[in-house]
Amino acid sequence: MGAGDTLSDVDDDELESMLLNEEEVKTKTQEWHEQHDEALREIEEKKRRNLKLGKVPKRRKRKRKDHSADNAADAALNFIREKNMSKKINLKVLEELQADDD
Repeated sequence: MGAGDTLSDVDDDELESMLLNEEEVKTKTQEWHEQHDEALREIEEKKRRNLKLGKVPKRRKRKRKDHSADNAADAALNFIREKNMSKKINLKVLEELQADDD
């Protein structure tokens, strides 16, 4: 979210106009199912067919990233870089502080 991405400047009436009422939700849900029903049936059929053949769906494993660091300060800097928090935190200052501690 950017700096202007909050809803604090939107009044309640304007916010209400952005939300769908129950009938609109039902209509959109029905339209979605009409558009995707065939694909959903194909996916379910493929699952049933694979189970009959004895195929078990494989679970995807998440690749773990190497988070090794020599000390807590290095770990914190790596975390900040990885999470792209450098927009909010001045990395140069943190690196200088770390250099002062060494």
